[in-house]
Amino acid sequence: MKLIEGTLNTLMPNAPRVVAVVVVHDPGTWFQEMLDSLRDSDYPNLSVIFVDTSSEVDVTDAIHAALPAASVVKAESDLGFAGACNKGANQASRATHLLFCHDDVAFAPDAIRKMVEEAFLMNAGVVTPKYVVWNSPSQMLALGAAMDRTGSVASRVDVGDLDQGQYDVSQEVFVAPGGATLIRKDLFQAIKGFDDKMFLYYEDVDLSWRAQIAGARIVAAPLARVRHLSVSTLGARRSRGGRRKKNTMVRARLPRHDRLRYARKNQLRALLANARGFTRFVSIIEYLVLTIFEALYFLLTGKPKIAFSIVESWLGIATKRQSLRRKRKSILSYQVKSDVELRNQMVRGSARIKGFINSRKNFRSSAEEARRISAWHDYSSEKSLLDRLTKPSFKQSKDSGRFDEASSITIAFARISRGFMWLMVGFVLVGTRHLSIGNIPLVGQFLPFGPAHTLLATYFSGPSNHHGPISPSPTSDLLLGVIGYVFLGGTGVEAHFIFMALIAMGLAGVFRIVADFRNRTAAYAAVGIYAIGPILGGVVSSASFGGIVVYGLAPWFLIRVLRLSNFPGIVKSSRLSTVYELTVEGIWLGLIFAFAPSFLFIFVLLILTILIVGNFLGYLGSIKRYLAVQIAAFCIALALNSPWIFTFFVPGARSPALFGSAGPAHVGIQWLLLLRVSQTARVAPLFGLYLVALIASVVFVAGRKADGVLTLFAIFCVTQVVAVFSSYGGFGTDPISLELVLPVAFLSAVIAIGSGIEAAFTVLPTLKIGWRHSIAFLTAASILIASYSMLGQNTSGRYQLGAQGYESSLGWMVPNSRSNPGKVLWLGRLGTVPGGSYQISSDMAAGVAGIGNPTVESLFSPANPGLDALAINAVNAAVRENTVYIGKPLANLGIKYVVIPQSSLSSPSFLTSDLNLMLSRQRDLNQLVADPSVVAFSVQDPLKVPGPTHLSPFNALLNFLRLIIGIVVAAFWLGLVEASLSRRSVALWITRRFFATPLGQTLVTIGRLFRWSVNSKNVSKLGKGWGGRRKSIKSTLSELPPQRAGSINEFKHIKITSSENRVEDRSSDARVTNGED
Repeated sequence: MKLIEGTLNTLMPNAPRVVAVVVVHDPGTWFQEMLDSLRDSDYPNLSVIFVDTSSEVDVTDAIHAALPAASVVKAESDLGFAGACNKGANQASRATHLLFCHDDVAFAPDAIRKMVEEAFLMNAGVVTPKYVVWNSPSQMLALGAAMDRTGSVASRVDVGDLDQGQYDVSQEVFVAPGGATLIRKDLFQAIKGFDDKMFLYYEDVDLSWRAQIAGARIVAAPLARVRHLSVSTLGARRSRGGRRKKNTMVRARLPRHDRLRYARKNQLRALLANARGFTRFVSIIEYLVLTIFEALYFLLTGKPKIAFSIVESWLGIATKRQSLRRKRKSILSYQVKSDVELRNQMVRGSARIKGFINSRKNFRSSAEEARRISAWHDYSSEKSLLDRLTKPSFKQSKDSGRFDEASSITIAFARISRGFMWLMVGFVLVGTRHLSIGNIPLVGQFLPFGPAHTLLATYFSGPSNHHGPISPSPTSDLLLGVIGYVFLGGTGVEAHFIFMALIAMGLAGVFRIVADFRNRTAAYAAVGIYAIGPILGGVVSSASFGGIVVYGLAPWFLIRVLRLSNFPGIVKSSRLSTVYELTVEGIWLGLIFAFAPSFLFIFVLLILTILIVGNFLGYLGSIKRYLAVQIAAFCIALALNSPWIFTFFVPGARSPALFGSAGPAHVGIQWLLLLRVSQTARVAPLFGLYLVALIASVVFVAGRKADGVLTLFAIFCVTQVVAVFSSYGGFGTDPISLELVLPVAFLSAVIAIGSGIEAAFTVLPTLKIGWRHSIAFLTAASILIASYSMLGQNTSGRYQLGAQGYESSLGWMVPNSRSNPGKVLWLGRLGTVPGGSYQISSDMAAGVAGIGNPTVESLFSPANPGLDALAINAVNAAVRENTVYIGKPLANLGIKYVVIPQSSLSSPSFLTSDLNLMLSRQRDLNQLVADPSVVAFSVQDPLKVPGPTHLSPFNALLNFLRLIIGIVVAAFWLGLVEASLSRRSVALWITRRFFATPLGQTLVTIGRLFRWSVNSKNVSKLGKGWGGRRKSIKSTLSELPPQRAGSINEFKHIKITSSENRVEDRSSDARVTNGED
């Protein structure tokens, strides 16, 4: 070996010609270090070709200043890394090896020589170096990579691990990670170079895979050290939509959803092209299963854009089948290794799962620190990453050498909060174990989902379970129908998934909103309280599907409302425009309206509360702008649920269709404070201690965030007042359901409590022992006691919900068919009729459904009962003993059965009722032998229901218009969701084309006039104030320290006053940026 090395050193003047192809795209100041490293390389026979992919920065002068002999190739468009490498390789003549480089790597002086030596010593076709952290070369990033059969890559080293020579042995690897890859030119030409269809990411894995197929060896050279910055993955972020500021020409980090979309699309392309036979079939199945779980993970953790990007990557492959066939045919021409040989070189198991687990443990700290390195900073002045990656349990004081007590308490509280959260989430899983994997009983609003095609047909053609004119169907039919197709018609799986997904989304939403408002430590505590609180058990035991929807989606809706109201502590991201924020708020609000339409009154109440309190505390800003934004979001929600939601407000509409027919809950004030949503919900009295923590949060949260806590406290108080009025009948016999009101109250309380507890334990170490310490420990004790008191309420696995509903009580019915059409009239006490119903007396409700088990299509009763009112009138006549022949009018309406539930959620025992006796006296009703949980009657000799009749031209036109509106609304849903999640949105492209038309330009003009009227002062004030007197504006700014380029100063409380000492803008936050941003 030494002899060979000596021979190579002797022949170094005649060393193989290496051409480095460097792809340049908007480089930052790191690029100079890259140029210097190539200039200082000790390899004698090195040529460099730079491929500039449409950079906004002219790099030619900088390149020629460092490397006068280098060639610069200008690309007319951004070809991506793969296309740029192919273009540069075509310019490399008489080269034996090609070195493909990013513009953010820096070589050690001997790195290229070591790589060439390794290529000859190991007879390697491809050589990859040891990548180290840019500012901490003693820490490793990569040394080759392994790959599983799905194409997922696994690191061979622990990212951030100290380089102590433990890997300094040349080894054969499967993948050469991108950054600085040396490859023989003849091999590169044989395998047809990079796949130029791979714009970004994964092109290095695909090249390595095809090199392995061709029989080449890929070797890692541990003595060749290369620093890698990974700007596109770990660099600074750019504003939303890829927009740059005028003084910023530096490449920025791609958003995570873009990185995953490129990576997953290219991974699937490589898998489809490079794998063969049965191995490819198994690998594709495994890849799709893992991708589905990955998308669901991001969806449930509140990252729908990333989930959508993963799914979108599948569609990108489906449109390029011809190029895939050509690529597979090309690979067959140079394949040397068999699929079995390749499979033996791959790692066992799933590299993606192992990588996910390791990333939680190892990569997070390294990635966070790497992102802090701004691309335009002087790296020599940065603190070593090794120092930052060290995470001691206690920080050491610089002055006294003692441990910092404040930091130790903060760290300890963070660990306790995290443990508390996972413990409470575990009890939620225990409390819902039978509902998540067992049977969900048919009771209340827990109705089975029908087939997907039936739900979509009902949405577009109107409900068939009710009489009279066809009315618009609920938007929930459209949403559940689409989700049903995702689960391939598995309605049971769909129901369990939606049930658990809503719970998970609620917990994730609370974590997100509290982490934004305070920090992660406070979020841990808030999630634990939200999980163990009585709201979840209450809405489940009440069988309120709308309540579960509010529990899961209200946090995501509320965070958008708070962002758009300049809520103290929740900073609106500069990357997200106001239009985007209000659109997303409208989508969340539209989802809630689809399953809980009466929530629109809670929305109005919430907006008014924030308006009054925010204006009083002074953080709201322009009232006109706030109202305009919220009205726009409200209109989006209404449009997404049109035309169904508008039927609640037309003449003749009945309020039970909107609010339900359960009537006032009659829950006492003391129980409402304990957040008891119904008589069936169990709440431990000791849980009321959470009020102590809520009040204490007002004491400990200081600064601008104190205004936020006061707003949350006001929301809690207002919603509690509404709950009291609703419970005691203050809103009449059709009040807003407590299952929709109390979750909002609890959500506001949880945010305040989590923030207050964390603030208390943060500020206490800085204070002397006093009354605040007593309140803090009393607060913590009250939360622990309140949570412990609720643990016993969740042991049944069903939250006091029965194991069986009406699904086992209706087997005696003759199935419905075209030859045997019919309906079922459900009668019973308030709250016992499943699905939507009408309140026909102070203690009785009625609803019409199809024969058999009621489905989710019967979740809401029509706002206009139509001919259903005739059935209700017939029942009222029988109740008043005005007739004993109720069967005849019911038969004329196609009703074949009358069912009376004999049990309720609040009382599982049999209910004796005059209703049973009344119906048994009817001479044209026959009582049937049925399950004891119901009393059933059949109509004697029902009249033959007439077949379909021809509609009048006017009604036919109305049905056609309703169908068109339904299609438009479905397209509107699809367009909004696609535009919110996709970077290259088809919906936005269509919108831009529309607004380029004369009609679109007219609408733009109207919108600008409306925006001007909202943002400007009153017209009379303009002439009177600004035209009538002069104003001198004084800005009180602190003295500016000398700044270098790229630095950012923040100025607080800029006062702009008039000559009359009247404050025009009381406070604002300004960010002044010098140089590049």
